[in-house]
Amino acid sequence: LIQLHELPFQSISLIGKHDKTVAINELQIELFLEDNIHNANQISTECNIPVLLFNMPYNEYKETASKTIRITSWLEADQYLNNFTK
Repeated sequence: LIQLHELPFQSISLIGKHDKTVAINELQIELFLEDNIHNANQISTECNIPVLLFNMPYNEYKETASKTIRITSWLEADQYLNNFTK
């Protein structure tokens, strides 16, 4: 989907563990995409980076942290990335 929608990226890392903050800090990630509300809030708070949270039925009624941004599509992610500055 990333290539289909021509989203810019340097690399893709699939992080299989539940606590992703260590890998995010090691890789110096500046923005993260997530669909799990708990992970999104933890990452945005502990790593102090924006997290694009895909809005899903299982997370839509839960509160988000200040740097957790809800999105509904890859197109919306692309629009955010086009305007993203550190």
